[in-house]
Amino acid sequence: MYLAYVDESGDDGLLQSPLSLYILSAVIVHETDWNAHFEQLAADRRSWPTQYGLRQRTTLKARDLANGQGDFHFSRCKMNTRTRFGFYRQCLGSLAALERIRVLNIAIRKDVFPQAPDRTVFETAWTFLLQRYHTFLAKGGVLGRVEHGIVIHDSTRNAELRGLMRKMRAYNPVPSDQLHGQGVRDIPVTRLLDDPIPRDDRHSYYIQMADIIAYSLARRDIPRPRLERHGFSGFFRVLEPVLLKDASRYDPYGIVYYPK
Repeated sequence: MYLAYVDESGDDGLLQSPLSLYILSAVIVHETDWNAHFEQLAADRRSWPTQYGLRQRTTLKARDLANGQGDFHFSRCKMNTRTRFGFYRQCLGSLAALERIRVLNIAIRKDVFPQAPDRTVFETAWTFLLQRYHTFLAKGGVLGRVEHGIVIHDSTRNAELRGLMRKMRAYNPVPSDQLHGQGVRDIPVTRLLDDPIPRDDRHSYYIQMADIIAYSLARRDIPRPRLERHGFSGFFRVLEPVLLKDASRYDPYGIVYYPK
């Protein structure tokens, strides 16, 4: 069985939102690798108190880390600006070193999103993520055998996501551009078990890593001058060894953009 840990960057609002991207990132890990990968992430954290002045259980919040806020303010830890950005890149590198991890990314371009009463940014993003995750499972994952999976997500919009999953398990029309053919096929996401499981990100290293990934992709696609002085837009490329590139044939990194 696989476990997909999901977090977001940006908001899904179309009106009066300053952000033009809404991103979902998923860290996908097989049950047989879970303990080993978790122990590696925990081992990295054990160096935090002496090296960075951070508690081992400090919650990684991408925006705070990038902007030097909260627990990552210089007054609360040992990190100056240069060290803080090195630490961000190191977190991505630690994940990229876990060879059988896979990272799936969905990016909704809100500035050109086709508004329709039956389609929201939130539902569209999650539909793509659940479809691509299901396809990953059906094609054998990283181990080459067909298995099932569950979704664990940061605890927001629980009822809405639960309803979407149940609908897609019963009926999931996939258009021709995803099938390399014509028309629409009904491919229920039956490889995904139970409802999505909400989890407080404070208690999940994997969800925290998904947050770090999503924000790095957001800043790659929409750089900010203050962060770009430190090469922040290049951080996302650190993840290339573990990106689920099969998720999209339109993007070299496998990022699913909508609209394309």
